[in-house]
Amino acid sequence: MEYRSADRTCGGWMRATREKQTITYAVTRDAKEGQSYERCRWVITANEQAPIWIRITSIKFPISNCLDDYVEIRDVGIVQECEHPGCALRQDQRKTVRECGVKGKGMAPFVSNTLAVQISTATQIVPDSAATLNIEYYLIDSCNRTVDARFLPSSRLTSPHFPRHYGHNHSCETTLQVDDKKRILLVFRFFDIEHPSTEYDEEGRLKMDCIHDYLEINDASKKKEEARKHCGMTIPHPFMSKGSIISLFLKSDESVVGDGYDVSYYTADAMDEKTLIFSTTSELQGAIQQPDYPGYTTSASYKWFIHPPAGHKCKFILEELDLNLRKGPDEKCGENEKLTLTLTLNDEKAESHLDSCNLSEEDKLPIEVVFSGELVVEFKSDAETENDGRGFRGTWTCEDYETDVI
Repeated sequence: MEYRSADRTCGGWMRATREKQTITYAVTRDAKEGQSYERCRWVITANEQAPIWIRITSIKFPISNCLDDYVEIRDVGIVQECEHPGCALRQDQRKTVRECGVKGKGMAPFVSNTLAVQISTATQIVPDSAATLNIEYYLIDSCNRTVDARFLPSSRLTSPHFPRHYGHNHSCETTLQVDDKKRILLVFRFFDIEHPSTEYDEEGRLKMDCIHDYLEINDASKKKEEARKHCGMTIPHPFMSKGSIISLFLKSDESVVGDGYDVSYYTADAMDEKTLIFSTTSELQGAIQQPDYPGYTTSASYKWFIHPPAGHKCKFILEELDLNLRKGPDEKCGENEKLTLTLTLNDEKAESHLDSCNLSEEDKLPIEVVFSGELVVEFKSDAETENDGRGFRGTWTCEDYETDVI
């Protein structure tokens, strides 16, 4: 038996810092003469007590098969070594995701639950075709940040250290910005900020004010005085920006703290406020709700696209459905106001049309839909107002990568 060392052509050990760094990988048949398959592995460790933010900016693998050709990002750090509030508390809280095929911008970022992450690739070397991969990473600053939604049009934001307490004496601001002709929709999935203070006014009416901890949403196109503060455990209504820049300002004092917030954001062209097609999200969890909830605009059409990475089994839960109400006991149901769920997997589509008037006894809320491909949620209202309700709300959650779901 003979053996020898070989030069490393990919992979390695990296140290994540606050500065953004990149990984670039490319392989062709010419560069790997006589080789038909290649595996690579990078390990990224944090240089301080903070989670690692990783995003695949582009991937082009010849074979769209997440079993044999893929890039996998996996938490590999020891749970007990991470003292940051955002880190995992148990081994089963470590995350794994996979991507494959050809994709550009818009892929959801991976935020580690430990201080070390392993990135593995496996790809076939196909004649006349190159395999390429570009990744960026850095240590996350979960308090003050600016998110350029031109490169990540729809994704998810959370409060510092979520799902654990956001901490005392914080003044944290997150700024979202898009192109001038686009708008931003915020839909909260979870909300827990210190309860408001209560007092009675001179007329005996109960007043509640967010004077301790609060989340303030500012639209750059409006006056500062128009910004509204949110606190307590009631999930805020969706927020649709009028301009292209919004900010979320979290303020906390030295006393009670909550678990914070988890909000999905979506961007859409602002050509017509009644017709909105939101950018695709690849997040493993999130929430969807029409922008003008509770209630909705007549003759409106809104569409969302949920496209998780291949191999992730997901569940969409329709928590509220209140539209196309029956005008009277003998009135017929309207035909043009509905919520449509379209599942696409391996080029096969299945549609479900839902509304309050036609909802059967078997379809009582919450309605659960399991999917592992793309889910399209489309809301349409008619020109009438007599049958209007509050609208709808849905959330989804995906499991970690599973090899038996492709």
